[in-house]
Amino acid sequence: TDGDMRVYDRGGRGFIPGEGCGFIVLKPLAAARDDNDRVYAVIHGWGISSDGGGSGITAPSAAGQALALERAYRQAPHTIADLDFIEGHGTGTTVGDRTELEAIARVLGQTPVSSSQLRPCGMTSLKSIIGHTKAASGIGGLIKAVMAVNRRIIPPTAACREPHPAFD
Repeated sequence: TDGDMRVYDRGGRGFIPGEGCGFIVLKPLAAARDDNDRVYAVIHGWGISSDGGGSGITAPSAAGQALALERAYRQAPHTIADLDFIEGHGTGTTVGDRTELEAIARVLGQTPVSSSQLRPCGMTSLKSIIGHTKAASGIGGLIKAVMAVNRRIIPPTAACREPHPAFD
């Protein structure tokens, strides 16, 4: 192995553990504006990615993850088809990455489009850069996504040399 965490790569064989922490300040938008705070992002929706099957986080379910995405986008003022990139979970494992990509494809596939409307949607994961920080992965991914939107860039996924077959 080359020592890289190969997120969304055909050669993904596991994750590199790590530790970390991060935080954000959440306020109602009106309160942030009243306080003249710099607003980096507005969160319109969220979803929990458990399918309730009892198998836990070590046996992910595409159906459960798709349900979480559907729930989040029902709350948002836009659809998943409007996205330019997705900051994914990215386990670096064949099964975990396939499950996540299949869930996203299920939800993206619910929005009918003609071939002239097809457009790319970037897929990235913080874990490809820093490893799997367990408890800090979610907040780190959110911070990275907010920074990317504010800077108007789609960040690459490190060490992904041969995309996972689930992209097909």
